[in-house]
Amino acid sequence: MRKLSSEMKTLIEEECRGKTQIRLTIGTFADGEKTIQTFGATGEVPNKNYVYEIGSNTKTITASLLAKYIHERKMSLDDSISKYVDGLDKDTYYPTLKRLATHTAGYEPNLPLELGMALKLLFNLTFGSSANKGILPPFQLDEAKMRRLLRENRMRDKDYPYKYSNFGFALLGYAIGVVSGRGYWDTMDDFLLNELKMTNSCTGLRSGEKEKLRGFDKKTGILATGTGARI
Repeated sequence: MRKLSSEMKTLIEEECRGKTQIRLTIGTFADGEKTIQTFGATGEVPNKNYVYEIGSNTKTITASLLAKYIHERKMSLDDSISKYVDGLDKDTYYPTLKRLATHTAGYEPNLPLELGMALKLLFNLTFGSSANKGILPPFQLDEAKMRRLLRENRMRDKDYPYKYSNFGFALLGYAIGVVSGRGYWDTMDDFLLNELKMTNSCTGLRSGEKEKLRGFDKKTGILATGTGARI
């Protein structure tokens, strides 16, 4: 199997050195062959079935399932999100699935963070220790809060300039769960396993597994969470 070049391996080891909690797994595929190497603070370490958080890569998979449902005519890009969220005024404008999927609905990037959570996050980023600096807590978005945020953040019927939106994709995931009748997590796990054949990926943890590893920035700060992926 073709492994990483010695130069590339040296660069990776320099990046990982001293970061005691890091596990960096790199897969290569060349000439029909694949290999997987894992690195830690002391260099290359034995590869294990680590479970990583893939963060916002989850959005790509959500968009793939949305595309499937649109192809099957279960959903339409022109649908208003109010079609899938009970308790919203159907005569009031709410963004379409197309605008949510393309981040042109107008929602600010910090939604659905509340002011208190945003200030706590800012404090941790600025003054936190290396053990907790950069922590981005998972967004807590129950149905009541989702409806309230939709009502409070009223948008006009137009394409806004691109703004990356966690909230927008949370709405898409919710709508997909409504259409399937099974909720987002179960629907996505079935899609990953049985249609995409991604047998080493899932949402959350499967039964009997240990806590997932987290991603780390250059200062070993924990990054955002998302779909679990076994490497």
